[in-house]
Amino acid sequence: MNSFTLLGLNLFYVGLLLFTGPVEAENADKNLPVAELKLTPRLCIRGTSDEICQINVLIEWGSNSVGKYCLHREQLNTPVKCWEQEKIGKINERVEIKKNLDYWLVWLVTADEVDRKVLTLLTAKPEDRRKSRRRRHAWSVF
Repeated sequence: MNSFTLLGLNLFYVGLLLFTGPVEAENADKNLPVAELKLTPRLCIRGTSDEICQINVLIEWGSNSVGKYCLHREQLNTPVKCWEQEKIGKINERVEIKKNLDYWLVWLVTADEVDRKVLTLLTAKPEDRRKSRRRRHAWSVF
């Protein structure tokens, strides 16, 4: 065999190893159901003088597989709610937050997290930008 043939075979094997690695990892993940978590609204807006933001959040989820699922929220030691033999779920929750708040859905068969969403906290600045502008041009003498 000449050196080009050996180089070609080596590149083939390297490519084969690189290609099969992610496929095996992807196949392992295929045992998990595909699920989507949805928060409505996704933002909590507080004023500059407010320390906390209070909001009602609608949390909905859906999956391609019937099973046991639990919804978890940051700052809680126990699940917000669990469902058995369900493909979809919904809950309305009132929360008070001082920082961003994570929600995640867990598939109880393997205790793996299948989706995560964040309720984002924003602080509104009530100043009107027009009032903060100069009334005259910088070059104006009068």
